[in-house]
Amino acid sequence: MAADNCAERALEVADGATAATVQADRLRVSTLLWHAARGAPHRYGAKAEGREEERRIIIEVRDFVPVTRPDGTVIAREILPDGSFVDED
Repeated sequence: MAADNCAERALEVADGATAATVQADRLRVSTLLWHAARGAPHRYGAKAEGREEERRIIIEVRDFVPVTRPDGTVIAREILPDGSFVDED
């Protein structure tokens, strides 16, 4: 809420700027916007204006087969793309 308040105050200062006060008002606006960005970076930060980072999803498909050991226990072994198995231990 404090960040929203700073942003609203910045708009009020900008709306009330005159030729005589423009430099002082510019400093007040930038300071208020800085405080707004620090308080709510997701909304008022530098990356908030439609700059989305590229996101990539990588899906790795692995294939497993059940193998029965000589002692009778069943384990899953990975089948590699070339058709071989991943060595145990």
